[in-house]
Amino acid sequence: MRILIFISFFVVGLSSIGQQYPIIGQYNYNEMIINPASTGESGALQGLLSWRQQWIGVDGAPSTQNFSLQSPLKKKPNTSVGILAYSDRIGVSNQSGLFFNYAYQLKLNRDSKIKFGVSGGMNFGRSKFSELNTNDQFDPSFQENTPLFITPNFSFGLKYYYKKLNLGISIPTLLSNEYASGGYARVYNDFSSYNILTSVKYSHELTNNLDFIPSLLFKYHTLNRDQIDIMLTLTYKEMHSFGLGYRSYEGMLMHFKVGVTSQLSVGAQYELPVMNLSTYKASSFEILVLYNALFKTKFSNPRY
Repeated sequence: MRILIFISFFVVGLSSIGQQYPIIGQYNYNEMIINPASTGESGALQGLLSWRQQWIGVDGAPSTQNFSLQSPLKKKPNTSVGILAYSDRIGVSNQSGLFFNYAYQLKLNRDSKIKFGVSGGMNFGRSKFSELNTNDQFDPSFQENTPLFITPNFSFGLKYYYKKLNLGISIPTLLSNEYASGGYARVYNDFSSYNILTSVKYSHELTNNLDFIPSLLFKYHTLNRDQIDIMLTLTYKEMHSFGLGYRSYEGMLMHFKVGVTSQLSVGAQYELPVMNLSTYKASSFEILVLYNALFKTKFSNPRY
């Protein structure tokens, strides 16, 4: 219970200085989640559903569900649109969001192109402190639930492609918010609260059917410590994949994806921590279902 109360206060602290952003593990299969410029990257109508449980065994640990749908426009293939919805629960605090993405692709020459992406939508959140069992049942800090907060937010991203190499940079949340009693939420722009994500990915063909894909994601924040994700993935026939990786300050990563059909894939990721929470066996687990349809494309799964 002490851990649950700590997590709840931690979430309230985050929401008072910036926008809480849910953690996504298998973003390599759907980069629209971290960069709106990746919208429509697969060249098909693509739907993804994922569920993530973080810190298994820790009471009140984060649990996140995501749904996304994206596609290039058939009559305007350089333009893509998408929708992203998520629900994130940490302790007794809930946050959800609904966002719409737009991306435009500009071809530079035969081997390179650049994509611009924007996203806009709303966040919804509240905390149910009355659900906590405390030693002092008359503590006013835990007697009332917070009202429902509704705040807008936006994101921006760029991606550059050169043959089988792509580079990306994005800011997932451009606005910060500060909550007060009575349901009031102040929304403002604060450069010091920006999370800046940069990504690098390269696909190297080992054989006709086997590709080796190293990737890196660097997360920068002026007030918090930086973080790096490194992933090494083998992909067979662009349908099945297996990868190992490392996330700084957290631990080791292992993921796989299996193509059930040429259009339907299922995947999972397991994260083994090396931080202090590992004493609680606080590993994390995530599963996803990915489906491509509608457009005829040689890429049965998202292109790397």
